[in-house]
Amino acid sequence: MIVDLIPKGAKNRPGGKNTMQYITLHDTGNPARGANALNHAKYLKNGPSVSWHYTVDDIRVVQHLPDSESAWHTGTNKGNTTSIGIEVCINSDGNLKAAYDRAAVLCATLCRAHGIPAANIVQHNFWNGKDCPKTMRAGSPYSFGTFLSRVKEHLEGETMDQNTSSDWVKELWEQAKALGITDGTRPRDPATREEVVAMLMRAVR
Repeated sequence: MIVDLIPKGAKNRPGGKNTMQYITLHDTGNPARGANALNHAKYLKNGPSVSWHYTVDDIRVVQHLPDSESAWHTGTNKGNTTSIGIEVCINSDGNLKAAYDRAAVLCATLCRAHGIPAANIVQHNFWNGKDCPKTMRAGSPYSFGTFLSRVKEHLEGETMDQNTSSDWVKELWEQAKALGITDGTRPRDPATREEVVAMLMRAVR
């Protein structure tokens, strides 16, 4: 997470109140190489007539506004003053699946922080009918339903059996066990750098 806020007083930082009842998912619509979260942060500081709270790419999250401030991202007053806006990068030199997976983690984090139910994670299309997030609405890298399932897995992870892998990774997890990359324990636990290095070295041998 990188905090790189739009300066106070900028025309795209209106400073109004956001009641944080919803999370609105967008994609950037920008497939250009290098159009990652850092470059979108620079774009927002050049004073466009739009703004949102977070940009997510395949390796980072950049925050542009405090969650409690409104932003110009849904095309409707209600959406702008009741939802946290997340833009997912679709740059051609990035990994789209990894970016959406990271956005799912961010959504779960925001749901916990502000008491937002997963049912209130919506697409931009929900507010004004725009075909956005266009990539996900076209089924890439997976459907919006699958995205919500991943958010719910993160939300429920603390109460789920920590020795059972998630459904979406079960086949890959079993393959990794069979190849000796992992011993198959603690599939939902964070990995230390030592453990990551050990697994990578086993994979390349």
